[in-house]
Amino acid sequence: MTSRNVNPGRTPSSPASNVERLSLNSMQRTYTGLLDDVMIRYSDEYLSDDFFNKMIAKNIFFGGGLYINDGYLVNHPIARRYLYNDNSLLRRMLATGFIRILTRASSSESLSQMPITMARQGNESFRQLVESNEWDAFAPLLNRVAQSAFYNNTARSWPNRNMSVGFTKLMRDRAFMEEEPRNLGIANVNRDEWLRIRDDFLSREPESSGPRDKLEKAALNILRETQSDPRVAINEVMTVGNQAYHYNFGLALTHEENNGVAVDTTIGAAFDELLQTRQIERGQLDNIPLLRLPRDIPFDRGDLFLDFLDQSTQVGQAKLNYLTCLRSIISGVSRDFDSLRSDLFESTSEYINRIIELLAPTFGRFELERAFDESFTLAVGSLRDQQTNDNVTATAAPIAGLAIEIQETVSQRGRQFLIERFQLRDVSEEFDPDETVIRLGDIRPQIASLAFDEDEAASFIEDIPPAPTF
Repeated sequence: MTSRNVNPGRTPSSPASNVERLSLNSMQRTYTGLLDDVMIRYSDEYLSDDFFNKMIAKNIFFGGGLYINDGYLVNHPIARRYLYNDNSLLRRMLATGFIRILTRASSSESLSQMPITMARQGNESFRQLVESNEWDAFAPLLNRVAQSAFYNNTARSWPNRNMSVGFTKLMRDRAFMEEEPRNLGIANVNRDEWLRIRDDFLSREPESSGPRDKLEKAALNILRETQSDPRVAINEVMTVGNQAYHYNFGLALTHEENNGVAVDTTIGAAFDELLQTRQIERGQLDNIPLLRLPRDIPFDRGDLFLDFLDQSTQVGQAKLNYLTCLRSIISGVSRDFDSLRSDLFESTSEYINRIIELLAPTFGRFELERAFDESFTLAVGSLRDQQTNDNVTATAAPIAGLAIEIQETVSQRGRQFLIERFQLRDVSEEFDPDETVIRLGDIRPQIASLAFDEDEAASFIEDIPPAPTF
């Protein structure tokens, strides 16, 4: 999309559907599972400065605020490094409350002591941190971050549910109910190993505390015995375990918050039916504009992004109008798709104009306009499995999705990041379930930021007891 001939003073018309216009306060927050320190322990796919910052920037440009678990904040090496820089994207977003810290701590003192508390409870990640040479320098910094979070009310308590029970329930009643691990994408663990991991995991009383840590220990215990090099197999098991950890938070938070909570995580078959899937008519998403944002933004200048968080600014207004028009397209409320597409084209161009206007004094207008054709693509396509190239079959109807493509500067590889998914309704008499469902090209996302079905969330947490007191 290269045309930007939109009057800078004109706001595109109101969306043709009855979708309510968004505000920054009404936008859904996202739990940042992809910044999980356990994920990067088994894979370097997500271990780069560029990926870390773009997980934050994705929401600044396209979404609402973020929740980051206090454990991620202190155990992720890149997060710790950015905490030292007051003007980093992470620190700026923490200061504004765009990023809020999820914590069981009831005070800044207990949050600053949390790593020591967790280490004493036997958690290996925290033990390594507090026994490292870095701890002496990091502990005072964590204390300042904790004081700021509680003073500015940007700390958010964990869901009022026993999260150990929730994680165990997801693994026991869903993941381990599938006795053939290959059906969950676990190709290097056989059925006997999988069931032995289940039994070892449950024998460790995971509902009492640290269930993901106990799953990891169970997998290590069994697979070191059965395999000469179990690293790939353990990574596959922990991929499902990490999904359970992230989905557990997403389900509980969705039940507690009016706008629900999406989760940044990997996609998997074990918990697919818990996710929200919209219905949309075949062809409704054809020919919508693509929005690309600059690739080489210096994320050490966190102050440059503050206007995106303020709906009284021109770029803040343009962002909300763009997202409202996009929601109108995908809501299925109105059948006046031509008007909706026209609104979306105009609001997209307006948003790009405002971004260039905001950032041009720092980067230069020519470089920005050229950069808009290079990355952060908003794409539409049918969903296929990354490894098998088979259509995703978690639901009966054909599946389509909306994705952002994130280009990493270092590796130069694009990652397709699913942000919406759809069941396609066929409106013609001739229906071929094998035909390509979206003409814009297939997307094969491995990672996603998806919301949860509210009824599934309510059903899941109804027998999860309240959080224990400490």
